[in-house]
This record gives sequence, C-alpha cells and structure tokens, in this order.
Amino acid sequence: MLVVRRHLRRILVVATVAIAGGTMASSLVLAQSASGSGLGQVIQNVLNQPGGLQQILQGGGLPTTGQPSNPTITVSPSVSPQTTMIPVANQPMAVQGQSNSAMPPATPSGPPQTHLEKIMSDRAGVPLSLFGYDQVGSGESVPVPTIGAIPDNYILGPGDQIDVSTRGQGSTSNDYRVTVDRDGRVILPGVPPVAAAGREFGDFRRDMVEAVRRAFMGTQAYVTIAQLRQINVMVVGEINIPGMRAMTALSSPLDAILVSGGIQRTGSLRNIVIFRGAQRIRYDLYDILTQQGVARQILLQDGDRIVVAPLGQTLAVVGWVRKPGIYELPPGAAGMTTRGLISLAGGLEVRGGYHLTLLHVERDGHQIVENLTGMSGRVGDSDILFVQPAAELPADQVTYAGGQNSAGRYSSTGHSGRLSALLRDPGALGLNPYTLFGVVSRRDPHTYLRVLVPFSPVAVLAGRDDMQLQSDDIVRVFSTDETKLIDKAAQDFETQVQQTTDQSHSLGAPMPGGGSSQQSQQQQQTALPQIPNLMASTATSTAQIGNQGTTGTAVLPTSVQQSAPIAGFDVTKETITPSNPVLAGQSITNFGDLATQLSVDPVVLINFIVDHEANIDGAVRGPGTYIVGPGTTLPDLVAAAGGTQNWTDESNIQLITTVVDRGAGTSATKRETLALKSEALINYIVQPQDDFRFNRVYTTANAGQIDLEGEIRSPGSYQITHGEHLSELLVQAGGLTDTAYPYGTVFLRKSIAQQEAVGYQRVADQLQTQLLVGLGQVSSTSGGTSFSPDAIAGMEALITQLRNQSPIGRISFVADPSILAAHPERDPLLEPGDVIFIPQRPSTVTVLGEVMQPGSFPFNSDKSPEDYIDQAGGYGRYADEGNTFIVYPDGSARAMDTSWIHFSSAKLPPGTVIFVPKNILPINWVLLSTTLADILKDFAVSAASLVVLQERT
Repeated sequence: MLVVRRHLRRILVVATVAIAGGTMASSLVLAQSASGSGLGQVIQNVLNQPGGLQQILQGGGLPTTGQPSNPTITVSPSVSPQTTMIPVANQPMAVQGQSNSAMPPATPSGPPQTHLEKIMSDRAGVPLSLFGYDQVGSGESVPVPTIGAIPDNYILGPGDQIDVSTRGQGSTSNDYRVTVDRDGRVILPGVPPVAAAGREFGDFRRDMVEAVRRAFMGTQAYVTIAQLRQINVMVVGEINIPGMRAMTALSSPLDAILVSGGIQRTGSLRNIVIFRGAQRIRYDLYDILTQQGVARQILLQDGDRIVVAPLGQTLAVVGWVRKPGIYELPPGAAGMTTRGLISLAGGLEVRGGYHLTLLHVERDGHQIVENLTGMSGRVGDSDILFVQPAAELPADQVTYAGGQNSAGRYSSTGHSGRLSALLRDPGALGLNPYTLFGVVSRRDPHTYLRVLVPFSPVAVLAGRDDMQLQSDDIVRVFSTDETKLIDKAAQDFETQVQQTTDQSHSLGAPMPGGGSSQQSQQQQQTALPQIPNLMASTATSTAQIGNQGTTGTAVLPTSVQQSAPIAGFDVTKETITPSNPVLAGQSITNFGDLATQLSVDPVVLINFIVDHEANIDGAVRGPGTYIVGPGTTLPDLVAAAGGTQNWTDESNIQLITTVVDRGAGTSATKRETLALKSEALINYIVQPQDDFRFNRVYTTANAGQIDLEGEIRSPGSYQITHGEHLSELLVQAGGLTDTAYPYGTVFLRKSIAQQEAVGYQRVADQLQTQLLVGLGQVSSTSGGTSFSPDAIAGMEALITQLRNQSPIGRISFVADPSILAAHPERDPLLEPGDVIFIPQRPSTVTVLGEVMQPGSFPFNSDKSPEDYIDQAGGYGRYADEGNTFIVYPDGSARAMDTSWIHFSSAKLPPGTVIFVPKNILPINWVLLSTTLADILKDFAVSAASLVVLQERT
C-alpha cells in the first residue's frame, strides 16, 4: 500500500505539471500546516476528497482542504511599482490636526518679490530673484518606490515586509511574506529567527540566506523587501505648511519638505537641521540644486524632526553668468570668492575676458563700487557682483550675411583679406544673385558707429573695385527677390517724402490774414501725422546724401522723424540687435531684417539705398530703377535689365547725368547721346541718379491690325504698316466684288469713337447745367412762364440717352478704288483697330424714328423723302418734323428741308436712311437749339450705321 501511494504521488506531480502548465505555476499554492505536514499531507487530503484527482487532471488546481495553513503570497513582480505622496495642500483631508488650507496659487508672472529681492534688484538695476525657490518653494508630488529592489544600505525596522523564496527538493520550495516583528526579528517556519531591526538590508539578507541553507539541505533562499514601513516625521520652521508627515522609510528630507508645501522665501535653503534623538544632522539643499557639493544620502527615520531656519546672509551676481540671481551664504560664512560665486551661478556664459565690478555696502549704508582684478576678489554679505565682457568687438572676424549657404563668420585675414576672395568662394553669391550692388557695414574707428560702404559684386569680381576687409565687417550681397523688396521700400520712401514735402510747403505758406510762422509750424506738426500715406508699412524721410565717396549720412526733418514709419517696420519701435545670430544667415522678409543684419538704423539704410539708384528706360526688357554700386558699367546695368530688345537703336542712347560739386554747392545736369557699342559707353561707370533711355529703331512694321469685311474678295484681318493707305490694302485683299456698293462703305475708327464718347458726356453735362439754370431762373422770376413736366422729362431723357449712347466712330467715306486712284488726298491712312465694311448694293430706303410704321421700302428714283415718310405711315404724334435727317449711304447726313419752296425736290440714292427724331425739346433755347442739330445728326448716323452693319450677321 505504501508503494502504491508513493507511485500515485509521482503520477500526481507529473500530471499536474504536464496538464496544468502555466496555469499551475500561477494558481497552485503550496501550503504548509502549523504542525509541519508537507506535500504528502496535502496530496492525502486531495485523495480523500471526492473527485479530487479528476479535478487536478483537468487543470483545476489543488482544491482547498478547509484546513488552516500558513499565510503565503505569490512572488512579487520584478519591476518596482511606485506610489505618490501628495503635498499636504493638495490632499482632500487634513493631516493630524493641521489645517487643510491650500497654498495661494501662483500668478502667471510668478510670486511677488520679497523685500530683499526688491532691495537687491533696485541696487543692481535689473530684476533679481532668490536662487532655488522656484524648485523647492512650493509643494510637489513625490513618487516613492513601495516594493522591489531596495538599496543594501537601507535600515530595516519593525513594520517592513520581507519576501523570502526558498527553492530546494520537495517541501523546501516555498514563498513566504513575513513582517519584521516588534522585537525586530524575522521568523520563518523551520528556520531560526534572524535579527532585522536596525540592520542594513544587505547584512540581513546574507544572514537570512545562510540561516535557510543551514536549516534545509540543498535549499537556496532569495530575499527582497515587499513593502516599506511607514514613519512619522515633524517638519517645522520656515515651511509653508508645517506639521507631522507620514512618510516611507526611503523618504529623504527634501521629500518631506516638498510634501509640506515647500520652503518659504524667507527660509534658508542651506541651514536645515534634522534632529534625530541627541544627534543633529546638517542638510544643505544647495548641494542638490547646484550639483556642486557632494549631496549626503540621508534617509528619514521614525521620529525625525526637520527644522528650516530663517534665510541667512545673501549676495548677488548679475551680468554674463548662466544663472544670475541672489544666493545664500553657507551658515557662519562671511563671504566667498568671486570665482566661487561665479561657479555657484553656473559659470560664465561664454569664454573670454570680463570686467568684474563689485557693489559693496558699508556698515553705515554707503555703497562703494570697486573694480576687481581677476577672480581673486571676495564678495561679502549684501554685495552685488557685476560680470560684464571686457570687449564686445570681435577680433579678426568678418560676418558674411544673407541667405547663401556660405553665410557665416570668417577670418578677416583669411581669403587674403580681400572682398573678391570672399565672393569667389563656391556658392558665395547664391543661386539667383543681384550683382550690381552689395554693402559692407563697417565700424568707424573714431566714432565706433557703423557706416555703410557700397560695392558692386560684378565690379569686384572683375577686379575693378576690390577692397580690403577689416575686422568686424558685415558683408551683405542680395538676391534678385530681395532687391524687389528693397526697391518697393525705396519707392514708398520717395513717394511719401514728396508728399510730406508738399504738405510741409502748403502748411508753411503765408497764412491768410497775416498769421504768424509759429502758428504755421504748430499746424504743420498737427497735420503731418494725419497724412494718409504715413502707414506702418511705408517709408517717409528726406535724404541729403552726397553722391561722392563711399559713405553717406541721412538727415531727417524732426517732424518726419517723429511720424514716419519705414517699409516693413516702424521707426519708433524697431529694435536693432547687433550680430543677430538668427537673421545673419537668412534671407530678409522685411526691411527691418536687413537693417538688423547690418546693425544700422533703418532710416540711414533707406536713405543710403535711395542715394545709389539709377534708372534705365525704353527698349530694354526690364526697364525700371536699379540699385548700383561703385564700378558698375553701363553694359552691367543693361545685362541686369535683361538686355536690349531686338529693335533697339544702340547708336542713340540718351543719358541724363548730374555732377555735384559738394564743396562749391553747385551741380550741373547734362544730356548726352551716346552709342552703346562705342568705347566711351562700354567703359562708362554708372553714377547714382543717372537716367538712361534706349530708343527703338524706327520701322513701319507691326503698326497694328484692321478688319476688312463685306464685299471684299479676301475679307479678314490684316496687319498694316506705318503710313499704309486703304487703296494699298484693298489691292492686297484682291479688290471689291462685282456686287460691292462702295458708296455705302461703313468706315469705323476707334479714335473717332473715343472723341464721340467724350463729346456725348460733355453735351450731357451742358444740357444738365442749362436745365438747372433755366429752372432756377423761372422759379426766381415773378410771373415767369414755368416749364411743363413733359418738357423737363424730355430733357432728362435726352441727357440719359447721351450718357448711355454707345459711340460708333463712323467716317463718311467712299471706298471706290477708281475714286481713290483719281483723288489720292481722299485715300485715308489706316490706323490700328479700323473696321471697314463694304455692303452689297442695296435696293431699299429705310425710314426710322417717329413714324407710324418704321421699315425699309423698295427704292424708286422718282420718290422724294416725303414719299418714303408717307409710305411709312407719316409722322408720329411726337415727331420733330423740323429735325428730320437724311443719312446717305456714305455716312454723310443733312437735315431734310421741309419748306414749301424746296418741297419734294430731294432725290435719294438706294441705301439711304431717313431718321425722324422725337420732339423732346419744346423749349426754344438758343444755345440748346444750336447743339441739338449736331446731337440728332449723330443719332441719325449711328442708327443708319447699325442698319448697314446688321448685314454682317
């Protein structure tokens, strides 16, 4: 029976491992009874239960026996979880009787200055704050590991929970979680007690492993800390929320301070004392914040009392250090060396020579400024150390600014020290360079102010205008896109200078009534800012710069300086930052960027650029204003303008140049005519303000286009030459067809139509003025005859018709080749846009206007105009019979004579149009009656022309 049970036990173990697998590893709990029974007793209990073996084989794990067993726990995870200790001010409940009032929230601009910070800031002239309180002056959440790997120097105590895993043969493989008892011991079943309290965890672990090894042969033990004990510490002094704090045994004094709301700005960061029984432990937060000292690894113990003393003696450092501010001296120290203070402030910002100045406060309150030599000085309580660079001027350095890839800093002695060598570097001019103008911003050795020196890259590269570079030069070349922006700024500048000058002249003129000049100046100063064009994106100034030499200065009227923004920036707000590292290697996006790159005033720069402009106009592909530097030749300027056009007259270049004698205060402007290919013009150096005009070679070609339509053998659009006559064009078009009616030619010209349009508007204005004057005279004359509403309505209708009338531009003309050949004076010169329509021979006469039945009627040579009017039903009710017009086929018109003497005497050719206007002016005004005939005549010709032109469609 014993053999069977042993065999069954082996089957159970193998089956459990094979079937349950990972499930058994995570769910099987090996229990040991208090009496020391092992695995055999567990299996026996399983076998005694109904279905126990079947449950194990199905992977259900060992069933519970219902018998008491020792408390056990699964193995803790290898990664240490963390908990978070929340500052007291953020906890929902009060702690140990302390008030749970929250700390005042921080303002967006930071906490208010303390009295000490205000005093030190006033003395230093810059805002200063106490060092370190931005990190430890307010409450912070503190994460603390609760389980997992713990350092070997951790001191164990009652309450710490220990995990012990034993791995051996049979029943010796178990997992235990035990707590250090009040006697400071850890007790495992079958193992002698091991002392733990007050000992380092590393020593305890070695003893526990050795105790298990002696108690169980061939068994290994693995010991970790499962959960830390809780300790209570007191935090008092210059703390935001003092009181008792519940911490873990791994907490540091800084953790307790942060959980207590942080240290007040009146408290010390260097004089913190931990009272542990009779022991006093000094704690200096500067060792942690500055990472200079060796921060002591102090862990809190139960019953510790942390006392934060008031702020001690302080000193300050400002200037070129990484962390300027107010620093606290160590307890008992009267001062520190300048080297130590600078090191405490993070060190110097950049390497170099510096001036150290000490502001020392005597006991009687007097302040003494002392220049220090080297780093050997000493800074005491309330002193302020100023750290300033000994020299801001870079030595042996040239800045190459702009958007080129090669932009950067170069040695002024490298590249042989010549500008040409710098420009010849691959890619130095960029992908799309503007080679007529560049500028060097150079510091004057006497005034230390920057002056601008122009150059022409194309001239420098050609060896005509090279220069030696100097230390601290800023060299700037431009792309074509950048010059467009600069040119726009210069145009706005010059336009508003002129507007401001005109406004100043008008305001400065003698005042009516004998006003004083002082009053005029007051009005001028008031009016100038109201000029609409003085906007933030434009420029206003006046320049008085000579065009001789290489440098220039700008002089601005006071009124303009105060109210004149420049293109891309505002003069009153623009800040110029020398050697701006961001803009030095970038293309400019506004004029202010360029001024910043060159470290000059924007007003000086815009005047300097305007003073180096030249103009080229006429037959070049890119006419306009160009900025030119010294040494730029006329061929260089022409190349920048895209070259000359194909038909440019290069033998007739007009030049207007001005020579200024600055010493004598005189100038001479002269006009010259030169040949572009001549030696004199090839080598001509363009001067600022030069004006060049390139004329075209006179040619008769490409004069324009006209339209020949109607009864033409080859109708269509034709290109004409200058001075070409209609007869010549008719020959090219093959002449007229057999059915053409030259006497009915419709000749339309754009220039005549434009004149008609202007005439219509002028007459409409005259009629409207006469109507208003007539109405005024009638209303002011007692007993006068008033106008009827129909008369006023008729006048207004005529005015409206005149304003809306579309001009035709017809010329009375007969396009008969035989007549043109016999009378050359009648052969017109053609103009671009002319339209010539020769209709087919007509067989009708048209009656239009105020007749009963307007229309076209068969031509009869025996009929008079009255006969055709009668055929149209006679005159209408509102017909103006006295102003009936006859428009002949050639476009000429005359008023029909209706007197009894000439009655029925007129004979009409075919294609004639009879126009009967509406009687809209029953008022007999002399001026109006003389104008009305011309108006109605134009209306008649327009109507007749439209009748003929309808045949085109």
